[in-house]
This record gives sequence, C-alpha cells and structure tokens, in this order.
Amino acid sequence: MAINRLCVFGGSLNPPHETHVEAATRASRRFDRTRVVICGIRPTKGSNNAVDPAHRANMARIAFGDIPEVELDLDDLERDEFLRTTDLDRLWKKRLGDGWEVWHMIGSDLIVGGASGRSEIQMSWKDGARVWNELNFVIVPREGYPFTEADLPPHREVLDGTGRSDASSDARLAFARGDTAPPGVPPRVAAYVVRFGLYSAAPGAKRFGRLTLPRNPNLLVIPAGENERARAIMNEVNPHGANDPDAVVAIGGDGHMLDVIGSVQPGIPIIGINAGHRGFLLNELTGEEFNAHVASGQPFDTHLLSKVEVEFRLPDGTWDPKKRYAFNDAWLERDSTQTAWIRVVAEGQNRHEIPCLACDTVLVSTPAGSTAYARAMGAPPQLIDTPVLLIAASAVADPVGWHHAMVPDDSTVTFRVLDPAKRPVRAVIDGIPYGPCIEMRVRRSRVESVELAFLPGSSLGAKIAALQFPS
Repeated sequence: MAINRLCVFGGSLNPPHETHVEAATRASRRFDRTRVVICGIRPTKGSNNAVDPAHRANMARIAFGDIPEVELDLDDLERDEFLRTTDLDRLWKKRLGDGWEVWHMIGSDLIVGGASGRSEIQMSWKDGARVWNELNFVIVPREGYPFTEADLPPHREVLDGTGRSDASSDARLAFARGDTAPPGVPPRVAAYVVRFGLYSAAPGAKRFGRLTLPRNPNLLVIPAGENERARAIMNEVNPHGANDPDAVVAIGGDGHMLDVIGSVQPGIPIIGINAGHRGFLLNELTGEEFNAHVASGQPFDTHLLSKVEVEFRLPDGTWDPKKRYAFNDAWLERDSTQTAWIRVVAEGQNRHEIPCLACDTVLVSTPAGSTAYARAMGAPPQLIDTPVLLIAASAVADPVGWHHAMVPDDSTVTFRVLDPAKRPVRAVIDGIPYGPCIEMRVRRSRVESVELAFLPGSSLGAKIAALQFPS
C-alpha cells in the first residue's frame, strides 16, 4: 500500500517570517499535505498571550493564504490551547488512519546536542525521550544552530533551505522600536502590524487601526449586482484589480456589505461606499471623493470586529458538520403557525437560563449587529467595543415583559427547541436561512474577524452613538 505523508508545521509564528513561508512552501513540494498549525496560549511564551488571537490569525492568513498547497490550522488558537507535538502526532494519526505518516517540521535549534541526549526536545519536551525516538521530524537548518549527523533524531529528513534565522522575537523588538519593515517580515504582514500598532508598548487589544492606501492602490471593487448607482460609482473608482488587493471596496447597501463580509478572507480591510438606503456599515461618499481621499494620502480609521461561531443541531439529532460564522446575528424563528418554545442558556463566568421562552424569534447579536434586527426588537444598540453578546426576541408571550438581555462576550449562548415536532423552527445566520433546527449554539470567535474602514469622524462607533439621539 502506498504511504501518504503529512507535514505538520506548528509554532507561534508571531509574526510570520519569510523563512516560515519558504519552509512551508518547500515542504509542500515534498509532502502530500502540509499543514501550518498556529498554536494558542503557551505558558513559556508570554508574547503569544500579549497579541490578540484575531491579529495572529490574520497575520497567518496574509503570510500563508496565497500558497494553495499549504493548509492553515487555527484550531489551537480558536480553542485557546496549546497542543504539544506528541498530542498533535496522536491527533493526526487518529484522523488520517492507516496509509499516512505524520511528520513534524522543527528548527535545528531544537536538535543541537542530540548526540549526547541534551537537545531541547530530549530535555524539555513532554515525553521528550519517546518523541525523539519515535516521531518523524523534518529539520529546517537555522543560522547559529549548526548540527552534526550524530545530533539528528532517528526518524528525520533535512529540509534544504537558506539557513537564515530571522527570529520572530527580533521582529517584535524591531516593531516595538518603531521599525515599519523589519528584515524578513513579509511586506503585507508588516503593513498589518503597523496599521494596528502591534508589539508596541501601548496596552489594550489594539482593535482600532489606521489605514493609508498607496497612491495607486490595488483594489478589489465589488458592486451590488442590480444596483445601477453602485455600478456607476465602481466606474469612477480607479485603479482596481483582483490580485493581492490592498483593500476591498464594497459598493451597495448594508445587505450587500454582509454578502461581501462573508466572502472576503479576514486580514483584508473592507471599505464600504453607500449606494443603498441606510448604509450603516458603509461610508457616504462618491467615487470621485474616494479617489481624492486616497490621492491626498489621508487615512481611513479601521475597526477589527469579531464574528460569532454558530453551530446548529439538525432534526435528526446530528450537529451540522460545517462551522459557520455570523457578523451581525444568528437566530431561530418559528417555522409554523405555532409560537416557538425555546430554552435559553448563557454559560460563561456564570450560568443564566430562561427555561421556556415563548416567542416568534430569538437571536444572538454582536455589538456591530445590535443596530439591525436586534434594534428592531427593541434592544438598545451597543458601542462596537462593548464586550457583550446581545440576546433579544420578538413577539414574546412568556416570560411576560421580557425582551432582551446582555451577557459577557466570552459566554456560550444555547437555544434549545422544546417540542420541535409541534413547534418547529429554522436557523438563520446573517439573514441567510439554513433550514430546520432543534438547537443552536453561539459563541464569539477568537480568530474570525472583519476589518471595516471608515472616513475619520464617521466611525461605526460614532454611528452607533448617533442612533441613540434621533433628530
């Protein structure tokens, strides 16, 4: 039987380097599959914990997203955990089964001293002796860490490369000193770091950025299909192209913006131009005004906004296997003439429950989505940096007088349908129906996000504040 081979490249990659990208690319030519695993919290690396996971995920997408043969694994980062190499090996052997070998890519710094049993793997790793003797390793030579044949573990291959070092720690220090383009950092990764001020001494999650486009930007312009005004604005915006865009320009209304948000890879800023009605997520300007703003070198204010991960259970009792994400909201709505009966549970720092909510619709909203359907249900709009999830319902029959609640954004909100045979409901995510459902589970994603750009003084936060003072 032919043996297939998976190469697992795990690490902090904080930030990713050109040497990381080169190593993954070289591995993809040698192995049947190559998977880059961005690790979560590591007790020995405080630098990982200091950078928002959404930023680390986006930098990895920027660095590795254009390599078609390389898979990006953000599960550790999403779950806020660190799977050690021995656990990764066990996990992937179980997933792949017979006919596959699992190989682990490591730097030569981890094997120096192996001949005398004093390598970092043998001395410090979990199950170090067994890992050294039994696992398969792909060794990437690193500058400053020469090794001999005797230092190599029993099951290994050496990946030819440049042998450069380009440590991520050096890049972090360079960014902290104000360097905008440290050696070895991919330009688009460096631009992202500078945009949000990552690795600076300033405290906070750094969810607000400053985007200045080049004078001749590469723009992916996406107009609303049947909107003549949107197409006219598109013809004014120049130049534009689809390859490696500096930004995406969405032209239409809020509904079109949600469609664009669902289709654009995180890490690329989205600039909206309103050609619809309210245009809450977009900017009020013409194509010519947009061109003038870019040509003058004026910046856009950007906001990195988290999505929520949505899972739902189908009527046959199984969970839908595909992970789905919502920017605005996710809800259950009655799918018959019967009022829906739904148990609502919010679990996080504390547990809260409504044993039976009798209503037409119940939803979970992000702060950004609190201006949409949730607001129509009577819930108050939330400022975008408020760390909450908003639960709201319409046509509530019981509990009498209940309309909405706010819970910390590290909560998991579960809607469980009571008597689904008599009182069926369907799942809807960002306005898209997904059919019958008996349970929905919603939590804030640590890695899925959207970067929206606004004209200075017209931020999403300012728009939300203005809603509370109607003219």
